[in-house]
Amino acid sequence: MTRVIGAVLAAGSGSRMGAPKAQLRVAAVRLVDRAVAVLRDAGCAEVIAVTRRGVRVPGARVVVNVDPDRGLRSSLQLAIGAADGACDALAVLLVDLPGVPAEAARTVIDAWRPGRISVATYSGRRGHPTVMAPELWRAAVAGAGADAGARAFLAARADLVDDVPVDGDPLDLDTPADLDRWRTRAATVRLEALVQGRVQGVGFRYWARDRARELQLCGTATNLPDGRVAIVAEGPRDSCDALLAALSGADTPGAVAEIMATWSAPEAEPHGFRVR
Repeated sequence: MTRVIGAVLAAGSGSRMGAPKAQLRVAAVRLVDRAVAVLRDAGCAEVIAVTRRGVRVPGARVVVNVDPDRGLRSSLQLAIGAADGACDALAVLLVDLPGVPAEAARTVIDAWRPGRISVATYSGRRGHPTVMAPELWRAAVAGAGADAGARAFLAARADLVDDVPVDGDPLDLDTPADLDRWRTRAATVRLEALVQGRVQGVGFRYWARDRARELQLCGTATNLPDGRVAIVAEGPRDSCDALLAALSGADTPGAVAEIMATWSAPEAEPHGFRVR
Protein backbone atom coordinates (compact mmCIF):
# COMPACT_ATOMS: atom_id res chain seq x y z
CA MET A 1 0.00 0.00 0.00
CA THR A 2 1.32 3.44 -0.94
CA ARG A 3 2.41 5.51 2.05
CA VAL A 4 2.30 9.28 1.63
CA ILE A 5 3.56 11.66 4.28
CA GLY A 6 2.44 15.28 4.30
CA ALA A 7 4.67 18.22 5.12
CA VAL A 8 3.56 21.74 6.07
CA LEU A 9 6.27 24.36 5.63
CA ALA A 10 5.53 26.84 8.41
CA ALA A 11 8.83 28.32 9.59
CA GLY A 12 8.89 31.54 7.58
CA SER A 13 9.26 34.90 9.28
CA GLY A 14 6.41 36.50 7.32
CA SER A 15 8.43 39.65 6.66
CA ARG A 16 5.79 41.25 4.42
CA MET A 17 3.02 40.11 6.75
CA GLY A 18 4.79 41.59 9.78
CA ALA A 19 4.59 38.36 11.78
CA PRO A 20 5.22 34.63 11.30
CA LYS A 21 2.26 33.22 9.38
CA ALA A 22 1.95 29.88 11.15
CA GLN A 23 0.35 31.45 14.23
CA LEU A 24 -2.06 33.73 12.36
CA ARG A 25 -5.72 32.81 12.57
CA VAL A 26 -8.50 32.70 10.00
CA ALA A 27 -11.97 31.87 11.33
CA ALA A 28 -10.39 31.28 14.77
CA VAL A 29 -8.08 28.54 13.44
CA ARG A 30 -4.30 28.94 13.19
CA LEU A 31 -3.00 28.63 9.64
CA VAL A 32 -0.61 25.86 10.68
CA ASP A 33 -3.41 23.84 12.30
CA ARG A 34 -5.58 24.25 9.24
CA ALA A 35 -2.83 23.13 6.86
CA VAL A 36 -2.08 20.07 9.00
CA ALA A 37 -5.78 19.16 9.04
CA VAL A 38 -5.97 19.48 5.24
CA LEU A 39 -3.16 16.98 4.72
CA ARG A 40 -4.42 14.65 7.42
CA ASP A 41 -7.96 14.67 5.99
CA ALA A 42 -6.49 14.14 2.52
CA GLY A 43 -5.23 10.75 3.62
CA CYS A 44 -1.60 11.32 4.60
CA ALA A 45 -0.28 8.61 6.90
CA GLU A 46 1.57 11.24 8.93
CA VAL A 47 1.98 15.01 8.79
CA ILE A 48 5.25 16.82 9.47
CA ALA A 49 5.17 20.51 10.40
CA VAL A 50 8.43 22.41 9.90
CA THR A 51 8.25 25.38 12.25
CA ARG A 52 10.24 27.97 14.12
CA ARG A 53 11.24 27.35 17.73
CA GLY A 54 8.45 27.38 20.29
CA VAL A 55 5.55 26.44 18.00
CA ARG A 56 3.44 23.49 19.13
CA VAL A 57 1.31 21.75 16.50
CA PRO A 58 -1.09 19.09 17.79
CA GLY A 59 -1.58 16.24 15.36
CA ALA A 60 1.74 16.72 13.59
CA ARG A 61 5.36 15.70 14.06
CA VAL A 62 7.15 19.00 14.59
CA VAL A 63 10.55 19.53 13.01
CA VAL A 64 12.21 22.75 14.14
CA ASN A 65 14.08 24.91 11.68
CA VAL A 66 16.63 26.54 13.97
CA ASP A 67 17.60 29.09 11.32
CA PRO A 68 14.46 29.73 9.26
CA ASP A 69 15.87 32.94 7.83
CA ARG A 70 17.93 30.74 5.52
CA GLY A 71 14.80 30.56 3.38
CA LEU A 72 12.17 28.14 2.17
CA ARG A 73 14.69 25.64 0.83
CA SER A 74 16.03 24.98 4.33
CA SER A 75 12.56 24.03 5.58
CA LEU A 76 11.96 21.84 2.56
CA GLN A 77 15.26 20.04 3.14
CA LEU A 78 14.26 19.35 6.75
CA ALA A 79 10.90 17.95 5.66
CA ILE A 80 12.55 15.68 3.10
CA GLY A 81 15.05 14.46 5.68
CA ALA A 82 12.31 13.75 8.20
CA ALA A 83 10.24 11.78 5.68
CA ASP A 84 13.04 9.96 3.85
CA GLY A 85 12.90 6.21 4.31
CA ALA A 86 9.44 6.37 5.88
CA CYS A 87 7.26 6.96 2.81
CA ASP A 88 6.80 6.41 -0.88
CA ALA A 89 5.92 10.05 -1.54
CA LEU A 90 5.97 13.40 0.20
CA ALA A 91 3.08 15.87 -0.25
CA VAL A 92 4.21 19.43 0.47
CA LEU A 93 1.85 22.27 1.38
CA LEU A 94 2.75 25.83 2.36
CA VAL A 95 1.20 27.15 5.56
CA ASP A 96 -0.27 30.33 4.05
CA LEU A 97 -2.81 28.76 1.67
CA PRO A 98 -6.19 28.76 3.42
CA GLY A 99 -7.97 28.35 0.07
CA VAL A 100 -6.65 24.82 -0.50
CA PRO A 101 -9.30 22.33 0.70
CA ALA A 102 -8.70 18.78 1.85
CA GLU A 103 -10.55 17.41 -1.18
CA ALA A 104 -8.09 19.15 -3.51
CA ALA A 105 -5.14 17.72 -1.61
CA ARG A 106 -6.69 14.25 -1.63
CA THR A 107 -7.24 14.40 -5.40
CA VAL A 108 -3.59 15.30 -6.01
CA ILE A 109 -2.32 12.63 -3.62
CA ASP A 110 -4.56 9.96 -5.16
CA ALA A 111 -3.29 10.90 -8.63
CA TRP A 112 0.36 10.32 -7.70
CA ARG A 113 2.18 7.36 -9.22
CA PRO A 114 5.74 6.13 -8.51
CA GLY A 115 8.33 7.97 -10.58
CA ARG A 116 5.91 10.79 -11.34
CA ILE A 117 5.23 14.25 -9.89
CA SER A 118 1.65 15.20 -9.07
CA VAL A 119 0.89 18.94 -8.94
CA ALA A 120 -2.39 20.72 -8.14
CA THR A 121 -3.67 23.09 -10.80
CA TYR A 122 -6.40 25.66 -10.21
CA SER A 123 -8.03 26.83 -13.45
CA GLY A 124 -4.77 26.01 -15.23
CA ARG A 125 -2.56 27.68 -12.63
CA ARG A 126 -0.12 25.47 -10.73
CA GLY A 127 -0.31 25.55 -6.96
CA HIS A 128 -0.08 23.23 -3.96
CA PRO A 129 0.20 20.56 -2.85
CA THR A 130 3.00 18.98 -4.88
CA VAL A 131 3.60 15.25 -4.45
CA MET A 132 6.72 13.29 -5.40
CA ALA A 133 9.10 10.69 -4.00
CA PRO A 134 11.77 11.91 -1.55
CA GLU A 135 14.57 11.25 -4.07
CA LEU A 136 12.90 13.58 -6.57
CA TRP A 137 12.40 16.19 -3.85
CA ARG A 138 16.15 15.98 -3.11
CA ALA A 139 16.88 16.59 -6.78
CA ALA A 140 14.48 19.53 -6.77
CA VAL A 141 16.10 21.31 -3.82
CA ALA A 142 19.63 20.61 -5.08
CA GLY A 143 19.14 23.15 -7.85
CA ALA A 144 16.83 25.56 -6.01
CA GLY A 145 17.67 29.00 -4.67
CA ALA A 146 17.61 29.72 -0.96
CA ASP A 147 14.02 30.94 -0.99
CA ALA A 148 12.74 28.72 -3.80
CA GLY A 149 10.95 25.40 -3.88
CA ALA A 150 10.48 22.97 -6.74
CA ARG A 151 9.35 25.35 -9.50
CA ALA A 152 12.58 25.25 -11.51
CA PHE A 153 12.75 21.46 -11.21
CA LEU A 154 9.16 21.10 -12.41
CA ALA A 155 9.97 23.20 -15.45
CA ALA A 156 13.16 21.25 -16.17
CA ARG A 157 11.47 17.85 -15.75
CA ALA A 158 8.14 18.58 -17.35
CA ASP A 159 8.16 15.03 -18.69
CA LEU A 160 7.55 13.75 -15.16
CA VAL A 161 4.81 16.19 -14.15
CA ASP A 162 1.13 15.32 -14.00
CA ASP A 163 -1.00 18.45 -13.60
CA VAL A 164 -4.11 17.58 -11.57
CA PRO A 165 -7.10 19.95 -11.90
CA VAL A 166 -8.72 20.72 -8.55
CA ASP A 167 -11.10 23.27 -7.05
CA GLY A 168 -9.94 25.86 -4.54
CA ASP A 169 -8.07 29.13 -4.24
CA PRO A 170 -4.28 28.87 -4.70
CA LEU A 171 -3.45 32.42 -3.62
CA ASP A 172 -1.24 32.82 -0.58
CA LEU A 173 -1.54 35.25 2.32
CA ASP A 174 1.40 37.55 1.82
CA THR A 175 0.38 40.87 3.38
CA PRO A 176 -1.96 42.15 6.12
CA ALA A 177 -4.39 43.19 3.37
CA ASP A 178 -4.49 39.59 2.12
CA LEU A 179 -5.23 38.39 5.66
CA ASP A 180 -8.02 40.95 6.13
CA ARG A 181 -9.67 39.81 2.89
CA TRP A 182 -9.55 36.19 3.97
CA ARG A 183 -10.92 36.97 7.41
CA THR A 184 -13.84 38.76 5.78
CA ARG A 185 -14.46 35.78 3.51
CA ALA A 186 -14.26 33.37 6.43
CA ALA A 187 -16.53 35.36 8.74
CA THR A 188 -19.74 33.49 9.55
CA VAL A 189 -22.91 35.02 8.08
CA ARG A 190 -26.57 34.10 7.66
CA LEU A 191 -28.10 33.83 4.19
CA GLU A 192 -31.88 33.76 3.76
CA ALA A 193 -32.93 33.08 0.17
CA LEU A 194 -36.53 32.91 -1.08
CA VAL A 195 -36.55 30.94 -4.32
CA GLN A 196 -39.47 31.46 -6.68
CA GLY A 197 -40.39 29.39 -9.74
CA ARG A 198 -41.12 25.72 -10.38
CA VAL A 199 -39.19 24.59 -7.30
CA GLN A 200 -41.63 22.37 -5.38
CA GLY A 201 -42.19 18.72 -6.21
CA VAL A 202 -38.96 18.53 -8.25
CA GLY A 203 -36.43 17.62 -5.56
CA PHE A 204 -35.19 21.19 -5.21
CA ARG A 205 -34.90 21.14 -1.40
CA TYR A 206 -32.87 17.92 -1.41
CA TRP A 207 -30.62 19.21 -4.16
CA ALA A 208 -30.05 22.43 -2.18
CA ARG A 209 -29.35 20.38 0.95
CA ASP A 210 -26.68 18.36 -0.85
CA ARG A 211 -24.99 21.51 -2.20
CA ALA A 212 -25.07 23.11 1.27
CA ARG A 213 -23.54 20.02 2.87
CA GLU A 214 -20.77 19.98 0.27
CA LEU A 215 -20.01 23.55 1.35
CA GLN A 216 -20.23 22.55 5.04
CA LEU A 217 -23.05 24.98 5.74
CA CYS A 218 -25.71 24.69 8.43
CA GLY A 219 -29.35 25.50 7.86
CA THR A 220 -32.64 24.41 6.32
CA ALA A 221 -34.59 24.13 3.06
CA THR A 222 -38.35 24.57 3.51
CA ASN A 223 -41.36 24.50 1.18
CA LEU A 224 -43.62 27.54 1.69
CA PRO A 225 -47.41 27.58 1.12
CA ASP A 226 -47.06 30.09 -1.74
CA GLY A 227 -44.95 27.69 -3.81
CA ARG A 228 -41.57 29.17 -2.97
CA VAL A 229 -38.68 27.44 -1.22
CA ALA A 230 -36.98 29.15 1.72
CA ILE A 231 -33.27 28.48 2.09
CA VAL A 232 -31.51 29.44 5.32
CA ALA A 233 -27.76 28.87 5.48
CA GLU A 234 -25.05 29.87 7.92
CA GLY A 235 -21.31 29.62 7.46
CA PRO A 236 -18.39 31.46 5.84
CA ARG A 237 -19.42 34.26 3.49
CA ASP A 238 -17.65 32.76 0.49
CA SER A 239 -19.40 29.39 1.03
CA CYS A 240 -22.79 31.10 1.29
CA ASP A 241 -21.99 33.04 -1.88
CA ALA A 242 -21.21 29.75 -3.62
CA LEU A 243 -24.53 28.26 -2.49
CA LEU A 244 -26.44 31.32 -3.69
CA ALA A 245 -24.77 31.06 -7.09
CA ALA A 246 -25.59 27.34 -7.28
CA LEU A 247 -29.28 27.96 -6.54
CA SER A 248 -29.66 29.72 -9.88
CA GLY A 249 -27.19 27.58 -11.81
CA ALA A 250 -27.84 25.38 -14.82
CA ASP A 251 -27.96 22.19 -12.73
CA THR A 252 -30.77 23.35 -10.44
CA PRO A 253 -33.86 21.07 -10.50
CA GLY A 254 -37.07 22.63 -11.81
CA ALA A 255 -36.96 26.21 -13.02
CA VAL A 256 -35.83 29.13 -10.86
CA ALA A 257 -37.48 32.41 -11.80
CA GLU A 258 -36.22 34.69 -9.04
CA ILE A 259 -34.22 34.62 -5.82
CA MET A 260 -34.60 37.21 -3.09
CA ALA A 261 -31.56 37.07 -0.80
CA THR A 262 -30.94 38.82 2.49
CA TRP A 263 -27.81 38.75 4.66
CA SER A 264 -27.51 39.11 8.40
CA ALA A 265 -25.50 38.05 11.43
CA PRO A 266 -25.64 34.33 12.28
CA GLU A 267 -28.27 33.05 14.69
CA ALA A 268 -26.54 29.77 15.61
CA GLU A 269 -28.37 27.34 13.33
CA PRO A 270 -28.16 23.74 14.56
CA HIS A 271 -25.28 21.70 13.13
CA GLY A 272 -25.99 20.18 9.73
CA PHE A 273 -28.35 21.09 6.90
CA ARG A 274 -31.90 19.77 7.00
CA VAL A 275 -34.94 19.55 4.72
CA ARG A 276 -38.21 20.58 6.35
